[in-house]
Amino acid sequence: MGRSVSVPYGAVAVVYQDVSYMEESFEWDDYVEDLTYRLKEMYPSLVESSRWFEREERVILENNHALFVLSEYCGLASLSIVPLEESNLAEYWCEQVAPKFEKEFGQYRKVGTFSNGEAVYEKVG
Repeated sequence: MGRSVSVPYGAVAVVYQDVSYMEESFEWDDYVEDLTYRLKEMYPSLVESSRWFEREERVILENNHALFVLSEYCGLASLSIVPLEESNLAEYWCEQVAPKFEKEFGQYRKVGTFSNGEAVYEKVG
């Protein structure tokens, strides 16, 4: 896999998923809805959000400690946990939830980046 997808600055955990099979916009909407549902089940303190983190990154969920940020490029999605600067416990909370988050949602792992900015990924597990 050789695509580069945006990841927000300061992310504590990042997972990558293949979404290249999606051809219709409703499939993307269903994917985001499913992610939202599963994350809220895992972490009940999360509430839905629809704001943009940066130009290419959408916040889909948040709580008092973190933002869950989604981005997609050329069929590869990145889902990240970004701690809130306003919270003293943010970094700790994010580090505590990261292993379960990565195990549950990680399909690919970023191996490295070429000098032209193109990234290389490998399948997890």
